[in-house]
Amino acid sequence: MPPPVEKQFDLVYSGQEHWGSHETIAAMRRFRGCYIHFNAAPHVTHVGVSYREKLDLFARSRIAVVHNLLFSASVYIDNMRAAKPDAMYGNKAFVQVAQGIPKPLIPQLKSRLFEAAFCRALILCRRDPWNLVERFFEPGKEFVYYDEGNLTSVAAEILAHYDDYLPVVEAAHQRALAQYTTRVYFDKHLRSLPR
Repeated sequence: MPPPVEKQFDLVYSGQEHWGSHETIAAMRRFRGCYIHFNAAPHVTHVGVSYREKLDLFARSRIAVVHNLLFSASVYIDNMRAAKPDAMYGNKAFVQVAQGIPKPLIPQLKSRLFEAAFCRALILCRRDPWNLVERFFEPGKEFVYYDEGNLTSVAAEILAHYDDYLPVVEAAHQRALAQYTTRVYFDKHLRSLPR
């Protein structure tokens, strides 16, 4: 985990480009954005960085834009609907797929949530029907929500009053250190396993 460093970027985002990423790309262009991706594209600022470099970029960013969603391609959604349609109806994760929504959202916990906390970047998480983030961090105290369509305005408000959000950044960082390190995971789940 990188030590505290001077913030160079307003926003950081790491992830694939998908049908739901247009708003994030627009926000990256509006502010001093750091967009991390495996492949080059006009909006990508850092291509194919190592994990250590990625964490350094998160540490040098004020806000980490995160979501806990899988934006699946339509071919996969069609296959899911054809293969086991009945299995989806009882599973809350696939409710939008089962309902036939053309571009359904599917919950998927992302590591970037924790990387942001460890690197002292404010977690700015997209609100969704599942809000997995709330299983790990407290809204308003350890992270901030944005809703689809208001990422830029929420980011602008935070950046205008960034010092007011430093307690939120620190609270998330302390929670991550206390509960989400590999040492804590090992002690909690693996140490007592038979050898």
